[in-house]
Amino acid sequence: MIRKLSNQDHQEVIHFLNQDPSLNLFIIGDIKGFGYETSFQFLWGEFSNSRLKAVLLKFYDSYIITTQG
Repeated sequence: MIRKLSNQDHQEVIHFLNQDPSLNLFIIGDIKGFGYETSFQFLWGEFSNSRLKAVLLKFYDSYIITTQG
């Protein structure tokens, strides 16, 4: 299931991204800088068995995706 992420997902998202913080530097920085509720930044998460498996960040017209096997 893919759904939009919100402040309620913050702990799980940060835990997921911090498994490889150098790879996810821009996503982590954008979340810390702008949060989840802006007009120019959106985050979606893919969940499997209620666990976060991937994150997609849209920042203006740019996209960054990260996933873990």
